Amino acid sequence: MFEAGKVKDISYPKSCQKGPYFCDEGPVEPVSMIRYHPSTDYSLRNKNTADLQGDTTFMCSAIYNNVQPDYDVVTQYTVLTNTTWGQYALCNHDSCNGGIAGAVGRELSYGVTFEGGQCDTNTSRTGVWYSLPEEGECTEGHTPDDGSGCTWMVVREEKTILVECLKKIGFVEACVADGFVFPYAASTASLSDAFAYDDPARGGCPPVDTNTALRLRSRARPTP
Repeated sequence: MFEAGKVKDISYPKSCQKGPYFCDEGPVEPVSMIRYHPSTDYSLRNKNTADLQGDTTFMCSAIYNNVQPDYDVVTQYTVLTNTTWGQYALCNHDSCNGGIAGAVGRELSYGVTFEGGQCDTNTSRTGVWYSLPEEGECTEGHTPDDGSGCTWMVVREEKTILVECLKKIGFVEACVADGFVFPYAASTASLSDAFAYDDPARGGCPPVDTNTALRLRSRARPTP
């Protein structure tokens, strides 16, 4: 690349020379999405979510290394979604960078395959990440299939669990057993059981509501 103080022309891959694009047209359908988040914010507007396996790949390292100590709950949502996927966007601090305005973004976890795996159907080893831009959220009275142009809406919050419960039922130990590498089989199974059952004896976690999570958090972190 360098020769006698000169920089040669750089040839970028073709995939870097085209702009964001949509996958083939997909149906509007309910999609189960998981979000690991602080109990002060249950909104999905301008947020990244994932499927069970996809969020496991992120949560394993985050919880093990305690990099986001204020993220104290995990919630499972059902989101009615236009599955004509756009480019995945990085959504942090209530804003999204990248993606296609209004489109639900998608990639395989960490974007590990060609073009991030935006349109890949084989997700068994990696799981999936999503981005939900504010511009695509349906306003009251509209749905993604009514021609209004919106692309997603929360149907319901299925269940919220405490991160502390995940630790108690062995989620972190399962991450270690997986070696923090794909496909995260044991840890994904642990997270799945946590949502499927309420009894910790069965590997489950009891549901908590917003007020309960906030009360427990304030009790654990008293104001000086």
